[in-house]
Amino acid sequence: MSPIINGKIPGSHPIGVCYGLNGDNLPSPSEVVGLYKSSGIEFLRLYEPRSDVLEALRGSGIAVALCPKNEDLAAIAQRPDAADAWVNKNIAPYMNDVLFRWIILGNEVIPGSLANYIPAAMANTRHSLAAIRLANVTITTVIPGNALESSFPPSAGAFSSDISDVMVSVAGILATSDAPLMINVYPYFAYSSDPSQVPANYALFTATDPVVTDGSFLYFNLFDAMVDAFHAALEKIGYPDLKVGIAESG
Repeated sequence: MSPIINGKIPGSHPIGVCYGLNGDNLPSPSEVVGLYKSSGIEFLRLYEPRSDVLEALRGSGIAVALCPKNEDLAAIAQRPDAADAWVNKNIAPYMNDVLFRWIILGNEVIPGSLANYIPAAMANTRHSLAAIRLANVTITTVIPGNALESSFPPSAGAFSSDISDVMVSVAGILATSDAPLMINVYPYFAYSSDPSQVPANYALFTATDPVVTDGSFLYFNLFDAMVDAFHAALEKIGYPDLKVGIAESG
């Protein structure tokens, strides 16, 4: 389990924990859900539909972000009946007892060969959810740091030229439904790949003085700088007010 999308940090939005299922000797889903509840964790991201986990989540009150497998995106995008089938199998049987808050279509598939499927997959999934009267579920996608062609200084943030068209389409869909663009932000990886240029205290939120100055903005930590680079990239494609959410961090 990796943290992000709990605990509550004063003055911030609540966060949650990503529930990973790759590993040995993992606790049972019911044990994991019990741990979440006893720890006050309110949000859970599940990387693929798992009936045993969804069964364990019944009645828990935990808000769920559910992801189709990346390999299912093409079918969901190209065939409305495939989107219907996915929703009817993985959402409908649990919808009265599991709090589905988000459907995340594509985990880091932008950039990549599946990127162009995301807009149609979003549209088809939205129609399928509406058919079972779950139109209030937020639909979004998750993109990685390498979706940015430039990220330093943060105000220079820009999407790679090969994904600019699909990002305009995705951002338009998200803006229409007031949904956030989800991003994966890993300050540690940036530090570990170039420790001579990235101070440890900048990556670890311990700097007491600004490390980066970008115009009138002073950055004490790399996390904020990385997030602001995405805001700058969205502004450059015409969506300065689109919300950004954190799907994973570490």
